[in-house]
Amino acid sequence: MIGQQVFNIGAGKAVRLSEFVETLQSVMGCTATVIRREESKGDVFGTFADIQKARTMLGYNPKVW
Repeated sequence: MIGQQVFNIGAGKAVRLSEFVETLQSVMGCTATVIRREESKGDVFGTFADIQKARTMLGYNPKVW
């Protein structure tokens, strides 16, 4: 669509899921129920958001605690 953009928003670096859950628990003041399962075929590892477009066009500069 004209005049609309899609941006990939993230930290711009890899963050472990366990670290993300710990941060959410701290911010929300609660404890998550975590159910660990075996890895599934097709699981993706080592991904992170490419935020260059958001940096360039929006001045986006995330802070991670």
